[in-house]
Amino acid sequence: MKRTSSHHLLVGCLLALASAPAYAQAAPEAGKEPAKAPPGYQEPAGMSKDVRDEAQVVDKRNAQLPLDASFDDESGQKIKFGDLLSSGRPVLLQFVYFNCPGLCSAVLNGTLECLREMEMRPGRDFELVTISISPTETSNLARQKKENHLRALGRPEDGPGWHFLTGTEAQIKKITDAAGFGFRFDEETREYAHGAAMFVVTPEGVLSQTIYGAYYEPRTVRLSLVEAADGKIGSALDRLLLFCYHFDPKTGKYTTTVMTVTRVIGTTFAVWLLGMVALYLWRERRQRAVAGDDGLTGDDAPSGNDPQTPATSAGGTA
Repeated sequence: MKRTSSHHLLVGCLLALASAPAYAQAAPEAGKEPAKAPPGYQEPAGMSKDVRDEAQVVDKRNAQLPLDASFDDESGQKIKFGDLLSSGRPVLLQFVYFNCPGLCSAVLNGTLECLREMEMRPGRDFELVTISISPTETSNLARQKKENHLRALGRPEDGPGWHFLTGTEAQIKKITDAAGFGFRFDEETREYAHGAAMFVVTPEGVLSQTIYGAYYEPRTVRLSLVEAADGKIGSALDRLLLFCYHFDPKTGKYTTTVMTVTRVIGTTFAVWLLGMVALYLWRERRQRAVAGDDGLTGDDAPSGNDPQTPATSAGGTA
């Protein structure tokens, strides 16, 4: 059993290595610089360096997000962030503002592309939460944005699993600070300076991974969700790949290490070698047992016709 499992593990890792694409966009080191905007995006003219420096995405993995942060959903109902975790599913969390003229559209379009290519679905495997960073935006605007994006996705049945939220400045800052999403409103341009990222959250509300950029490679997102859910979602292959890969926060990718592959190969070889030794010993013992049985039933076994054995007559005399 161990030999078969290890063999499958090795094959899975080798297949993963052979087919591994370049995963998510590279992430900056925590606190060094903002996440990069997508190609072609131009920052508003006149945005100061101080504003840009404040709009950073900082790595805060393992941070507890505020479950009591309160928002309005797209229907105008009050909802706490913790309520979205009651399903026991992991969460994909993103921060945008709905009237954003540039980067936010790229983030949402990147999300749509990822959803189209993923087998996992919001509302079934995970919750998708999009929170506006602008306290002036309303639930009516959130509802319009949700309808537009569900229409673009072509899957209105995913609506219950995709939440568009608005809130007060205090509640927005409460959750963005905890997640490491920096932003600032620039009075000169009348726009928000912010980075681009998707945050993967465990069912307990703990920040598991930060995927930087506005493009989200489906396999990276899927593995992040499987890891955040502690293997409770996804396929057996996904869980196998997580043994071979680990998330590197400096690159924003799931990668393998030489040590991981060496450990898998070494373990597989050791199990195979032990199996071969056990098989050899079992065969040798069986051959000895057969040889012993043959000795008892062969020419050396006692026989009534042995010339050295005195024959008795019917009358009992020798």
